[in-house]
Amino acid sequence: MSEPISLSKIKSEFTKLKNTLSLYGNIKFEKLLPNAIYGDTIRYNKNGERVKIHDLSLFYRILFPEPIEMWKTVHELEGTNLFECGSASF
Repeated sequence: MSEPISLSKIKSEFTKLKNTLSLYGNIKFEKLLPNAIYGDTIRYNKNGERVKIHDLSLFYRILFPEPIEMWKTVHELEGTNLFECGSASF
């Protein structure tokens, strides 16, 4: 895993994201695949066909400083339309 990034390091144009997440305290983001390169989405399958995959550089874990209502929070964050999907990890 990579070194967690604080909310203050997120670009200022993501105001809605920052405002929503600031409600949860001093959260941090942890990039799940630190060696993944943004935009590297083309692969070749076993038949040699070119296929597009998800941009793995965009997968992050959100670290909350205090306990949260997990599923309620996942649904709230998905409701902002700023996330493609969310899941809880234990």
